[in-house]
Amino acid sequence: GRPRAGGRKPGEGETVRIAWRPHEPHEVGPSAQQRYVDEELQVELWSGHYSQLRGAYEGFGHDMRLLHCRLFALVSRYSALAADKSAFQAALPRPMMRLLKERWGVTHECYASPLNRCLATFGSVFDDTDKWFGSSGSFYAFRPVSGCYEANPPFDTSSVQACFRHVGALLGASDEPLCFVVVVPEMDMSSSLARAFACAKPFLRHHEVAKVSEHAYLMGLQHQRTGHGERYWHPVKNSMLYFFQNRLGAESYPVTADFVAELIQAFKAVD
Repeated sequence: GRPRAGGRKPGEGETVRIAWRPHEPHEVGPSAQQRYVDEELQVELWSGHYSQLRGAYEGFGHDMRLLHCRLFALVSRYSALAADKSAFQAALPRPMMRLLKERWGVTHECYASPLNRCLATFGSVFDDTDKWFGSSGSFYAFRPVSGCYEANPPFDTSSVQACFRHVGALLGASDEPLCFVVVVPEMDMSSSLARAFACAKPFLRHHEVAKVSEHAYLMGLQHQRTGHGERYWHPVKNSMLYFFQNRLGAESYPVTADFVAELIQAFKAVD
């Protein structure tokens, strides 16, 4: 089968639908006769996301004949993940990301996807589908020695534990200015989570609480129409902002009361 993007060139606020009509042989019955699937599969995304993904793909010099094939695989993969996890990972509001970029030069998201990334570079979970659209791969294979990075891991306990452990290992190995701004839900410190947090705790310079009724995340399914068109998800618990830095990182990226207050204000998702 070959995917195709239907319709005329989309305008602002419109969607692009990519359809795939597979024709793959399947064995049926005791005689092992073959039949062909004749069911069209479709994925849909906002025209703005389609244009951004197409631009990134083309900018990397990939084969444009395979664009829709790879885009179909990308969207299908994350749709399957959403069905299993019931929702995509929420993202920090754009004003908050812009503030981190403008003040501290943050240009890399440690946990994102081609469908919801905000910054120039990002890591994501599925290298095989995401690399065509700019992903640098898994955060756990990422080995920066300097700079400042944003980390908003999936909100399950095992992902948060892995994040703390990797951040601690990276900071402990670097002799250059290094900083991570980690945003996670407030969680009960079970023994396993406490052990993971202990890996990064020596580098904790500050933590701040975003109160439950005073902040919001961008919906994870940003690339397509969902529900009643809501853009933001309001969590039912507090969120924690952790500023992990080695000694030189603390000097290069000073955590001031004013900057933290601006971040908390930007977390209110008014844009």
